Amino acid sequence: MCLILGTVRTSVTISFSFSFTSFISTSLSLSIITRSPRSPSCPPTPTPTPTPTTTNISNNITINADTLSLIDNGKSAIIDALAGNDTITGGDKADFIRGNTGADIIKGGAGVDNIIVIGTTEKAQYTQTNIQNPNGTGIDLSALLKLDTLNNNTVSDLAAGEIIDGGADGARLFVYGNTDFTTSTLSNITRIDVQSKLTITATQLKTLLTAAHSMP
Repeated sequence: MCLILGTVRTSVTISFSFSFTSFISTSLSLSIITRSPRSPSCPPTPTPTPTPTTTNISNNITINADTLSLIDNGKSAIIDALAGNDTITGGDKADFIRGNTGADIIKGGAGVDNIIVIGTTEKAQYTQTNIQNPNGTGIDLSALLKLDTLNNNTVSDLAAGEIIDGGADGARLFVYGNTDFTTSTLSNITRIDVQSKLTITATQLKTLLTAAHSMP
């Protein structure tokens, strides 16, 4: 599923902790589009864009609590924060960030960043296409994600107190597996691409939509 602030497109199951129909009718004006490979209303899947010039700084991270501010060096950074309650601040480009396990604080910084969250997944649940062109976005996440770690994941990246802030330019949030964001804080997220099941509160969704409509 692809949840775009103001538009919800569904192709898989998504659950929210509220009555979706009543929430739309009383608080928001959204459209729901069912995505089908044969549906003429669906835009064609774009050709994946090449991975931008990047610098992989994951080797600077430990399994403990790390604090890392990405340098504004004109390159998109690739960072897997591993275990621990980490604090990651993005640079000036479209970075690729995964907090991994622990109650992390992720601040996207400038640029429209790509933030990845993996919940619990099943064996062989995903294919390489889900990494190289998730939901037809044309964004290749293979520099950060591998199938052998994406599938059969038993420990969710999310922990109580998690903070994900996309930054002034907003960020795309890619969600895999069963995830529960109800104890997390989300802000400045302009697009959520959901690959299985996502749980958030009505208040969280309303906050994201309100903030998105105020962005340039």
